Amino acid sequence: MSEPARDQLLLHDALARALANPTDGQRWQQLCARYQHCAAAAPRQAVLARLRREAPDGVAGFLRATLLAHLTGERGHVERAAALALSIEPLDVERLYAFVAYEWGDALRDGADRAGFVGRLRQARAAELVARMGRELIAHTAVPLAPRAVERIDRVALVTPFLAGAGHTPSVLALEHAALLRQAGLQVRLFAPQDQAQIEQGHYLGHPGQLVGNTPDLAWLGAALPAGMSASLSDPAFSLLERWRAMLALIGDFDPDLVLFVGLQSALLAPLYAARPVLGLCIHSTPPMAPVDVWLSAADCCGEGAGAEVWGAALPPAWGRHYPYRLRYRPAPARPRAALGLADGQLALVTVGVRLGEEIGGPWAARMAALLARRADLVWLLVGGDGALPAALAQVPAGQLRLLPQQAGVADILPNCDLFLNPPRMGGGFSVAEAMAQGLPVLALGGSDGGAKVGALAAADLDDYFVRLDAYLADAALRARDGAALRLRFEQNMDLAQAGPALLAAGELARQRYLLRRAALTTPPAS
Repeated sequence: MSEPARDQLLLHDALARALANPTDGQRWQQLCARYQHCAAAAPRQAVLARLRREAPDGVAGFLRATLLAHLTGERGHVERAAALALSIEPLDVERLYAFVAYEWGDALRDGADRAGFVGRLRQARAAELVARMGRELIAHTAVPLAPRAVERIDRVALVTPFLAGAGHTPSVLALEHAALLRQAGLQVRLFAPQDQAQIEQGHYLGHPGQLVGNTPDLAWLGAALPAGMSASLSDPAFSLLERWRAMLALIGDFDPDLVLFVGLQSALLAPLYAARPVLGLCIHSTPPMAPVDVWLSAADCCGEGAGAEVWGAALPPAWGRHYPYRLRYRPAPARPRAALGLADGQLALVTVGVRLGEEIGGPWAARMAALLARRADLVWLLVGGDGALPAALAQVPAGQLRLLPQQAGVADILPNCDLFLNPPRMGGGFSVAEAMAQGLPVLALGGSDGGAKVGALAAADLDDYFVRLDAYLADAALRARDGAALRLRFEQNMDLAQAGPALLAAGELARQRYLLRRAALTTPPAS
């Protein structure tokens, strides 16, 4: 039997096994693997046609829908999977979290801007699923945190879904804000349920998708924690529900006056919001997908209701407060150019990110490859991930690329660079801010985290991006001028070193709003 014929038989056999036991996620994942291994178009199309013929309910329908979404890219299957996830009884928060986590990663990878990112997560009904997990947590918590009046803020529980290490921007953001609060004389304790380290996360879907979290760097955490402050990290060997319940007990013992949430979403916020004021700092340029009283907005979209406007009615009203501070930049001695393989006379471009293999692609990557082919004096540093060559750049001469794996920091690399390039992606805002602090000119598309950082210097579209790139490459004075302007913008608007008063004022506003909603719950209706 030829290898192609064997692959086709294995594909049909895997389909039969999945249909015979349609609630077994491993069988759907085996079908996914056989489908991707089979090169022949006809049997692949036959499998899709067979799966589309029926739309069962329950776990079987959810697994089928997630597989179809993965294989076809058709977003209608995501909507179907979300509806089923909300309806399946008994409810399994592990299934809901795995689905939300994968769709979040998918939106970051494929959402080229903020609108695309939000749109994909709304299609997946992510906010509804997070709210549903929160209600389940409240229902299974024997001794919830008791609500009380908060007259002043002395103790702050800093809650972040996942702590990793120096290369994990949300971890750094959480620790920097803990230091700000400690400098203001407040008691602070850090709580991280390690949500991303979910037991067998990939097994809950019809394909092997998984949001991979780094192993916590406990040595870094111990050194980075402000003096006199402790951190509680959940044991990932336990279920999410058990971790959240245990973390709630620890937070209850601490009895905070304010909760500061640093992240996008966590079911842990539902019972905390019911009992304390909550201030939210999202890791993206969106409101948190969590119940908060006030959210810290990098943009000037302040006021009532912006969170519900973005994520829908699953979230209670929140007040957006302008707070652009995101990074405390610590310069470092420049790494020798020779150590980066840079020669005199070469112009160094740099791009930083943990998902560059996925983010460098499409028309943008093709135009970058063409540019490098025309300009032998250009060298492009790609910093992050595992340091592997993105597939879209396979034809670029190796001498024009420098592939560096994830670094503890890039402050010693940026001084050797002439221009920072942010790919068309939702993320990258923190890397852009680091480049701005260094005084590098930055190219980023508007409507994204990176574009929000550079403001008026964001490119309107891909054509504008490459017009600006050509101008920068031709004019060192233009690079110096715009780099200086971005450094000033960082110093005036983003440097965390000056964020303390604004952070404390936002916490006080959260306290006042909490008291108002608490009074509304406890005041009897007028007779």
